[in-house]
Amino acid sequence: MNKGLFLLKNSVVALAAVGVVCSPPPIFAGPATQAQPVVKTLPATTILDIRLEKSGAFVGRVVDHSGNPAIGAKIVVKQGRNEVGHAVADQHGAFQIPAMKTGIYQVRSGATEGLYRFWTEQTAPPTATPQGLLVLGENGARGQFGSIGPAGILMVATGAALVAVAVTAVATAHGNKDVTDDSVHCCVSP
Repeated sequence: MNKGLFLLKNSVVALAAVGVVCSPPPIFAGPATQAQPVVKTLPATTILDIRLEKSGAFVGRVVDHSGNPAIGAKIVVKQGRNEVGHAVADQHGAFQIPAMKTGIYQVRSGATEGLYRFWTEQTAPPTATPQGLLVLGENGARGQFGSIGPAGILMVATGAALVAVAVTAVATAHGNKDVTDDSVHCCVSP
């Protein structure tokens, strides 16, 4: 058998064995989840239409950039410079601000803010939604490896080192078995 082919075959086997023994780190794949809806990022000047409840309450949810509820997040509603309502998100990220009137308002939670036009049920256009959604976080600042942290980097480096050791061990242990006296070439002149 050709020595190069033998080395390649054993390297592939060693790599497969390391892959079976060492489970992949969670940074590469997480548990299967339901498909998330597509999130559109709107320009800051976009005004979103909200249909108030019959009681006049403005309801909505506050979530982080992963869609998890932002428990305890403070929501502030302003008209101009005047605060006209506020609430705190519950364990589901839901909030309710009672007794709102129609008009254009600035809604803020943390560093996230947006312009909303509140409508009554009778006057709301068909595009008005029954609740607001505030997404907290640094939109667009995430990267594939931006959140693996020191533990993830250590895990990847350890895996790479194990692969290198396994390939070297297989090549060294099995590489010498194919060498015969006929295949050794020496550079010493007679």
